[in-house]
This record gives sequence, C-alpha cells and structure tokens, in this order.
Amino acid sequence: VAAEAPGTGAEAAAAATTAVVEASCSAAAGAVLTVSPHKKAVLVTGETQKVKELLKALKGSWNKGLGGWCFPGSQRAAVLAALRKDPTNTVTEGEAAAQPPAKRQKGSAASEGGFINDDDSE
Repeated sequence: VAAEAPGTGAEAAAAATTAVVEASCSAAAGAVLTVSPHKKAVLVTGETQKVKELLKALKGSWNKGLGGWCFPGSQRAAVLAALRKDPTNTVTEGEAAAQPPAKRQKGSAASEGGFINDDDSE
C-alpha cells in the first residue's frame, strides 16, 4: 500500500496557489485598486496593470466591458488579502453598483387605464 501525501488534494492545490501568488506578488507595485461586488462575483478595478501577474495567478479573468478583473464572489477575502499583502498598494472596498430600477409588472393596459382605442369606428 502506497503512503499518501499529507493533506488532501484541495489542500495541496491551495498551497500551490499560495506559492504562485507569493511568487508573482510584485513588491512595491503601488497600485490604487477598488474591490467591489458585481452580481455574484468580485470586480477589481483601478491600476490593475501593475498587479496583472498577481491577478492572473489568483485565476481572475479580465472583463473588457467592466474594465476590471472578475473573480468568484467566494474568493473575495483571498483576493483582498493577496492585494493587501503589498503594503504599497492602496486597496479600497467598493459597494455594489446601484441596481437598475425594477421592471414594471405586466398587466392589462385596460386595468391601468392605459387602453388606447385605435379602432376608427365609434
């Protein structure tokens, strides 16, 4: 019977990710960043070019439309911790973007008094 390596596969993967993050953590990046929620994800915006390799190591993906890096919402704490590891970075936590106005409920136009008689007959 072969001896198993200590720790589970998930622990080993987390340790490997931590090693990669620490290796790619650029010292004295001096980036000004904002970490904010976006739907079920976390969005990192600001001077991300300075910490691009770190964001890639954290398995983030660039979202051109949002102009920032997206991460699963469950990784918020890990992303914040990794970005704050460099004391020259200024990391602020943003609030969720304003929600769009709620859609109007469908209903009959007549019940809302909005019935328009477009029939030519009287």
